[in-house]
Amino acid sequence: VKPTRRDKKMSKEIDLSELIELQKQKEQAAVEEKLKAKMRRQIRIFNKEKSMYTRRTRYEISKQRRSLQILELERDVELDNYIATQSEAIENKYKKEECVVRDLVHTTDDVRGLLTKEIENTRILDQQVRELEDNKWKHRNVVTELAKEFSKFRIPSKTKMERRIEWASGKYHSQLYKNKELQDKIDSAIFLRDKYIHEEVKLVKNLEDLNKTVTLTMNETADIYEQRDRAEGTKLKVREHLAKVKDQYERELLNISLSINDDKKMENFMRTKHKDITKYLHQKREKELKDVTEMINRKDEFTEAFDVIKESTGKSDINQIVQDFIEAEENNFGTFLSIGEILDTNEKIRAKIRELRQANVRMEEKNLDTLAEAAINHQNSQQKIDLYKQKSETCQKRLAEQSKILDEFISNIQKVVTLLKLNKNSLGDLVEKDGSIKDRNVLAVMTIIEKELSDHMKDYYMVELSTRAVIRAKTEFSSEEKMLTRIPSFRIGPHTAPRVVPTNLLKEKEDIDEVKNAQLMNHDEARDFVVKSMLEKKMGASVRQLSHEKSYNDLPWMKKPEAKQ
Repeated sequence: VKPTRRDKKMSKEIDLSELIELQKQKEQAAVEEKLKAKMRRQIRIFNKEKSMYTRRTRYEISKQRRSLQILELERDVELDNYIATQSEAIENKYKKEECVVRDLVHTTDDVRGLLTKEIENTRILDQQVRELEDNKWKHRNVVTELAKEFSKFRIPSKTKMERRIEWASGKYHSQLYKNKELQDKIDSAIFLRDKYIHEEVKLVKNLEDLNKTVTLTMNETADIYEQRDRAEGTKLKVREHLAKVKDQYERELLNISLSINDDKKMENFMRTKHKDITKYLHQKREKELKDVTEMINRKDEFTEAFDVIKESTGKSDINQIVQDFIEAEENNFGTFLSIGEILDTNEKIRAKIRELRQANVRMEEKNLDTLAEAAINHQNSQQKIDLYKQKSETCQKRLAEQSKILDEFISNIQKVVTLLKLNKNSLGDLVEKDGSIKDRNVLAVMTIIEKELSDHMKDYYMVELSTRAVIRAKTEFSSEEKMLTRIPSFRIGPHTAPRVVPTNLLKEKEDIDEVKNAQLMNHDEARDFVVKSMLEKKMGASVRQLSHEKSYNDLPWMKKPEAKQ
């Protein structure tokens, strides 16, 4: 059967619809490829921007980490320096300086004690001057009484009277000489009193200076402790500041990580959006296919509409017109959305970068200020430490010199103790078991040694002085004799005035007559006479050893008097 015209027309329409459908499928595939390429390009651009942003953020984070490491190192260095300045060595030095201050306080107490002793010595010297004046008047009264007694018991003769006149004139001149000596002693006592007063004023002044130095050192130590407290406060402030900075950087890192998570969420959102768009386009295509089928059924309307579109657009191909419209619409919509999102993200990133830069600048300025203040404080503390080192070294040198002198003096005292062979009972607790002597017991040991020496040499001194008294026919002592016969006292100390021990030789009438009737004697003969008189009066066993080898019959005053030479 031959196909009819209608069949041919229907077949042509079917072929045309298939061709249109195939053409639409091809165009749809091309559109999908273009959309996929566009999305790939957008994703590639987004990935590049994301990688650039991540690189920048990583660079900023690494930079901030490096700055944090530098700050931590500087903090550790500052803490080490501060700990070094406040180490145990400096604490020991402060303790040594406190010991020096205590020694100064003890020396002030010793100076006060010496002042009291010097005042007592001046009082004793005044008392001795008064005693010397009383002895002078007593001696005058004794001389007048002796002269009266001699005048009663003896018959005056011309020669005797001349001798008495000569003797009286000699006594008068000797008394004048004694008075002169007493006046010299009084003048020397007055001079010593003035000297002691002057020394007292000096010592008081030195005491005031020592008190001032002690107060200054105490104030300086208080200032040093205050500076140490301030440095500890600054250290705590720096620690708190660094902790705040660390917390701030951690918050910023957290924000950056959150922004990265937001970017990932944005990527997922774009993928879902792409799926929605593709779904929407697929639905739209289906709708368009339905519309095309309707348009095929209503060809006349389609042709009319196509003519209107041709007239409005100036294009004859309807597929091209539809494709251009769809592409333009989709491009506009996609670009609008992507541009808005990219602009928002860019603004956020720029705002964060600005905040980070401002915070970094503020942190650098604060760190510079804190470092400058710490350097100034460290320099000041170092200068004060050097100054106190110099002061402590000078004090240690002085203490070493004084301790060396004191050790030499104590060693000499120990040698004297060993030479004298003193008993431990006499020394008591003043000497340790190993034979060492403490500083506080030196004066007491010296007084014991002086007393022991005076006990050993007392008899010899008495014999020698009595011999001189026999030769010179006097009973007074010179200044040297007073120093030889002085007895030390524990109560007053070694620097006391001499205590005179008068002898009763030549006080009795028989001794005076015997000396006057005897011939001229030399020193040995006079000493023998003194030994004899001391033996007769039972002066002690120690004086017997000093007696001369001659017997009493061989003494010159036991023989008959011969003619004077």
